[in-house]
Amino acid sequence: RPLRDGRSKQRPYDIFINKRPIPQPNPQPMAIALLTIELYLPITDSLKDKRSVIRPLIARLRREYNISICEADAQDQLSRAVLEVVCVSGNRALAHRQLQNVANRVESWRMDAEMIDYNIEMID
Repeated sequence: RPLRDGRSKQRPYDIFINKRPIPQPNPQPMAIALLTIELYLPITDSLKDKRSVIRPLIARLRREYNISICEADAQDQLSRAVLEVVCVSGNRALAHRQLQNVANRVESWRMDAEMIDYNIEMID
């Protein structure tokens, strides 16, 4: 409602609403990278043994690299596991480098999980 002198009545929270900075468009889009790791588990006799190898690996990678990771394929096979790792970054090179570090870490981590193959894919 306007006041007597013609100005509108200002509510206390209007000063915060009207003074927000206008967001500028991001010139460089976010980079999403996908790492697929195929592991060979030679000494697993049951799915419980397989989980005892895979779960600590997944937990450690999440903690150390701030990534999303899951077992994606071959869940019923005892001697094989496929892990999918996703990284989101503001820079393509940084995302690729981080997933390369993850692959190197998995390769050197344990003797009971041997890396057969890995593939890094950039998603547009």
